[in-house]
Amino acid sequence: MFLKILSKSNAKEILTLLNEYEELYFGQIQKELDKPKSNLSRILSELQDEGLVTKRTEETNDEDGRIPKNYYSLTELGKIAIKIYQHEDMMEDLKEKKSKDIRIHYIDNRNNQGFQINGNNIENLHIKK
Repeated sequence: MFLKILSKSNAKEILTLLNEYEELYFGQIQKELDKPKSNLSRILSELQDEGLVTKRTEETNDEDGRIPKNYYSLTELGKIAIKIYQHEDMMEDLKEKKSKDIRIHYIDNRNNQGFQINGNNIENLHIKK
């Protein structure tokens, strides 16, 4: 379930934003990401249910008439999720670079066969003895 929530639309953006600012109230998140309130509310609730985000409700006086704000921040698990996203980004970068530069040679001497990979091209090798 953990990876499933991380792959949901807007999850990465929300967690990254909270990682950058430490704590934001709902309106700030909505303004930064420019996403529909219903979508953000749903994903924030799911992130909270999975233990990635915590919610703190602002205390207000009954007399001031203000609606209390809900503040969101990352939990320790949420901080680990950020590292997962960072590793994913590094893997994508490495994949792009390596696919152009990779060269692998494999030879099976028992069958006098092998293969060679140059970039994205794979060539079968037939070894003559």
